[in-house]
Amino acid sequence: MSFLEPAIRLVGTLSFRNKLRATAIVFGVPLLVALGLILNEINTRVSALQYEREALEVQVPALALMANLHQYIAASQALREGVEGLGELAQAKHDSTLQAFKVLDSAIAERKLLDGRLSANAAWVAAWNKDFAQVKTADADGLAELHAQMTATLRGEVDKLNESSGLLVDGDTSSSRLIDVLTTHAPELIDTTGNGARLGALVLVKKGLKSSRRTELTVLRGNFNALVQWSMDSLRKVTREHPELAPALDDAGSRLNTAYLAIQEAMTVKMLDTSDFDMTPEAYLQLTQTALDESLLISSVVLKEAEVL
Repeated sequence: MSFLEPAIRLVGTLSFRNKLRATAIVFGVPLLVALGLILNEINTRVSALQYEREALEVQVPALALMANLHQYIAASQALREGVEGLGELAQAKHDSTLQAFKVLDSAIAERKLLDGRLSANAAWVAAWNKDFAQVKTADADGLAELHAQMTATLRGEVDKLNESSGLLVDGDTSSSRLIDVLTTHAPELIDTTGNGARLGALVLVKKGLKSSRRTELTVLRGNFNALVQWSMDSLRKVTREHPELAPALDDAGSRLNTAYLAIQEAMTVKMLDTSDFDMTPEAYLQLTQTALDESLLISSVVLKEAEVL
């Protein structure tokens, strides 16, 4: 310990007050620096978490816009094919889609961390409004193209928002599973329902089924089973890890399991396995509307529990 002798002799020459000052410099300054680093890390994590929560809050408004758009396009295309009774429904879905877009845009603009990520993107808003205005005048083929384009654009913008916010890389396993249901499975279920609404309504209008459309409907019908099963598996895994969430998530899973059965049955009995096609497009679109409404309610439950975690 001889190498400490010079330091010991130096300290010995200091007064008591100067010894306290030296101690503060030697030990206090490093501790203050360490504390500053720790607080900065905590602040960074809190900011990241707040960013994720703000992104989480806009998921249901985005899903609502998607659901309304699907029904609007489906009703509009059936109307173009001659179903006059759908005029009122098409107008109602036009209005609700426009309102849903305003709600999503406002929801993002109200959140400072998200503002500029989507709502302030003038190019995206302008493109959306341009496409939306064309729905009323487009022919049947144009509506199919607009449907694909607008849903893909909306999904793409929301995905970019989720990625930039870090929402899709949540470190907690249970939170990640719920977020996956909300950002992946729920949108896919709504898209599947919407595509089924448009194609199914056309089949019932024409009272005929081409081989290519039969294949499309068969695939859509099967997609429901896979997406519902994946979602329910995720919900069950979360309830095993967090039993306190079981009441809400078990109920959501039960509702999810039955939400699309009526559509699948209509596709099977009234389209794929029949030559009568004895269901009105209005009645079928009511089935898809009910399923979409249920999807949004289930998504709201998952959102609430994800926020708890």
